[in-house]
Amino acid sequence: MTTTRDVARRAGVSVGTVSAVLNRNKFVSDELGLRVQQAIEELGYRPNLVARSLKSGRTRAIGIIIPNIRDPYWAEIVAGIEGVARSEGYSILLFDTEEDPEQEERSLQIVSQMKADGVVLVPTGDPEESGRRVASLLLDGVSAVLLSRQLPGVDLDAILGDNEQASYLATRHLLHLGYQRVAILVYPASTSSGEAKLRGYQRAHTEAGCTIDPQLIRFGGRPLEGSGRREMECFLTLPGGKPDAILACTHLLVMGILQCVKDHGLRIPEDLGLVGFDDYPWSPHMQPPLTVVRQPRDQMGVMAARRLLQRIRGEILGPGEQLRMPTDLIVRESCGCLLRRPTRGEVAPRVVTGPLSAGRCIDGEEERCKR
Repeated sequence: MTTTRDVARRAGVSVGTVSAVLNRNKFVSDELGLRVQQAIEELGYRPNLVARSLKSGRTRAIGIIIPNIRDPYWAEIVAGIEGVARSEGYSILLFDTEEDPEQEERSLQIVSQMKADGVVLVPTGDPEESGRRVASLLLDGVSAVLLSRQLPGVDLDAILGDNEQASYLATRHLLHLGYQRVAILVYPASTSSGEAKLRGYQRAHTEAGCTIDPQLIRFGGRPLEGSGRREMECFLTLPGGKPDAILACTHLLVMGILQCVKDHGLRIPEDLGLVGFDDYPWSPHMQPPLTVVRQPRDQMGVMAARRLLQRIRGEILGPGEQLRMPTDLIVRESCGCLLRRPTRGEVAPRVVTGPLSAGRCIDGEEERCKR
């Protein structure tokens, strides 16, 4: 079996230099680093990860715990985390909770048992219960960073999308277009992200002087595609009449809404204005093209991974921070901006360039209209 001594002898360097190259924990000149890498390739050296972890107390592995591995939203975030981890010589352990608190607890136990150096976690279930589970993990010496959602009473870094601002921008846009009954479909309801989306929806109504019909607020469940369809059926049978526009807070809810609308022979945006959350490659190619609020998913993953590694290495100390990523409103045709003109407030409209050149939308300092 090839050892680090063999690599050092081939490269003409010390064993310590080989160790520094492998662990990336000390400066090594480019020339020496290249010689070590060439020796590793020539000899086919493979480090003994178990021995290394026993010696250093580090496994160079991080856990990623997300709610739905099949959802492209989380998949793109995981790709950002994995890219940073790989570039820094870390392996990942990936877990899917399916929004099940028991699955979250089992995943955290495995992370602890496998002595992972840290974990990026999207909490699920009751926030207080999830907070207690995470606090227990921290006692085992595992570093943690929260992603997308916060936990009360847990002092950790949290990488968050600005969900309140995103929901506010989308709702304000629909109200400015003259819609009278703007509904919101939120998932999940009990999390900080769901609560933030509701606050943004309510803030936009308050600023516009509009009364909120509580029946226009509904909460999706699992599975999300079926939930969107079921909740849209409920919206269509409301005693006060169906909504004339809806904000769907995940793209999977959007899919369910579109199926229900099609089944009932309704048209978007003629019969129902629609705004979704998060922009995907297919969003501009839907019929009609989908208006969305967009969050930088890949950058959220990158930031979460970098923050976690900084905590693991002790490069950042002190209390956790909330780091919020900006959002954009991407106006396309599903919101009805080709059919309507802004009617609320005194914000001067401007023409949207590109394929929406015949329509108008509102223009505010936090809001940017793009193709």
